[in-house]
Amino acid sequence: MKKTVFMITLASLALFTGCGNIQKEQTEDHDFGLETVEETEESEEMTTEDAAEASAVEPDEKTDEETDRIWSSENSESVTVDLDFPLEEGKHELFIPEYSDEAEMEYRKDGETISKIGEKLPYAIKEIKACDFTFDGVIDLIIVGTDGFDNERFWLYSGCAPEYEGDSFNFRGEDDIKKSVNSDLPDGYNAESIEKFITNGVENGSISSYSEAYKAVLRCDELRGADYSYNLIYLNEDEEPELVEDSGMLNVYSFSNGIITRPMVNCSYGVGGCVYYEYAPYKNTLRTFGHSMEEYGNTLYTIKDNMLTCLYSDSTPYESSEITYENYTDEKLTDKELEDRVKELNSYTFEELHGDYTKEEILAKL
Repeated sequence: MKKTVFMITLASLALFTGCGNIQKEQTEDHDFGLETVEETEESEEMTTEDAAEASAVEPDEKTDEETDRIWSSENSESVTVDLDFPLEEGKHELFIPEYSDEAEMEYRKDGETISKIGEKLPYAIKEIKACDFTFDGVIDLIIVGTDGFDNERFWLYSGCAPEYEGDSFNFRGEDDIKKSVNSDLPDGYNAESIEKFITNGVENGSISSYSEAYKAVLRCDELRGADYSYNLIYLNEDEEPELVEDSGMLNVYSFSNGIITRPMVNCSYGVGGCVYYEYAPYKNTLRTFGHSMEEYGNTLYTIKDNMLTCLYSDSTPYESSEITYENYTDEKLTDKELEDRVKELNSYTFEELHGDYTKEEILAKL
């Protein structure tokens, strides 16, 4: 009986001890589990904070980069940039399309596309400045950006006014000026410093005299590496002379109220139908003599709205003495009135229009 009780007691002790070991192992496992959970939660919490910091930094960095760029080929979004050009009324804009090999920038005025810039888009554009660095009263563009290797680059485009009624406006790249500027321009340039370098700080619209105005035109020709001849004439009744620039084509610059304009643009002579240009001093009247295989004659012009405008013409066949008169104005004239008008204008004293002086000689006269 005692033996039986003793065996039961030993069994109970063994069972109790075994349960104690199990509880201890479970407790240790549970403690380890808590430590693991706490570390995991802390790790997740730190990861969340890091992610929050990263998400706070990355947009700022991206925003800074995007702020530094008006447009980039990487983001593939079109952009319309407002242009400030006080010399000409209206709303001026440059539209930059999504990037493609065929895409072209568009110059718009009052919402209408006036001209496309027929060159491949830059890799990125940081700055666009509208100004008149060629001093002709027409909008020019300075664009600063980068190439595909993140090197600073700039592009110069001069606006070209219509050469005659019915002609269209266009932009041309000023590569010769760009080369001259690029060789002397200091690092860290921007659009404003490029403009000041080209113009020597002279701003069209705020020019004090025709002397300062025409020296600015000559400066631009010098940067082009041009070897032109020049003259000063009195085309209108005012006291300010016009500057003739002769490169084999005639350009005439005029100055008034602080502004330079170019009423005659790239007028060719000496070849084709036009043999020469003439002007009647102080009469705002110009004349060309020309011929074809069948006839010869004169065409009369005036400067109107800052543009060479055709008025009348007379022509005579080689095999006849009969003169034919043409009226290109909106004025209603009888045949007799037209003939009298043409004869009156042809009676003016005309002088041939061309360059007589070198750059150094004309500078001495300014």
